[in-house]
Amino acid sequence: LVILSILTMTIGNITAVSQSNIKRFLAYSSIAQAGYILMGMAVFSHLGRDAVLIYLFAYVLTNLGAFTVVTLVGEETQSNSLDAYAGLSQRSPAAAALLAVFLLSLAGLPPLAGFIGKYYVFAAAIQGKFITLTVVAAINSVIAAYYYFRIIRLMYLAPAAGPAFVSRDKALMTALWALFLGVLALGVFPGFFITRILG
Repeated sequence: LVILSILTMTIGNITAVSQSNIKRFLAYSSIAQAGYILMGMAVFSHLGRDAVLIYLFAYVLTNLGAFTVVTLVGEETQSNSLDAYAGLSQRSPAAAALLAVFLLSLAGLPPLAGFIGKYYVFAAAIQGKFITLTVVAAINSVIAAYYYFRIIRLMYLAPAAGPAFVSRDKALMTALWALFLGVLALGVFPGFFITRILG
């Protein structure tokens, strides 16, 4: 499991770096996230089990949010290319802000759900003295942060690649804001959710 965790997160992250299609980018990012879940399983302790459950909950909220924004932008721009996200903050400030939050959560930054998930899997690995696994996971986290921030930079610092747009799909926007609140609430009030996730 340790070897599988290392291979999964490393191959997923390295492949994600070279993607120019955002759906493929998120797919390979998901493979890397699975590596962190395997990290908790590899530890095979009570904390490791809890870490897997917490990480899964945080990951589902965050990834659903990211894919929902990508679906919205794809419908409006008729493109899944990363280039379509250039200047998104000027074209659709809400979509850019929501995607930025979800990407920062995937990167594991506080005070978001992804940070809580990564905190627990790293804590489990350190407690179990899986030092090599912890170091490799930390290096992979840096690689992942690079490519998540690359998209945020594209959305906020690059010139706009098309006209402004506002989504008229109220159901989609309601779902997005609900996922955003979930990602933020888990990061800010982890204890409230963790006690319910772990029973």
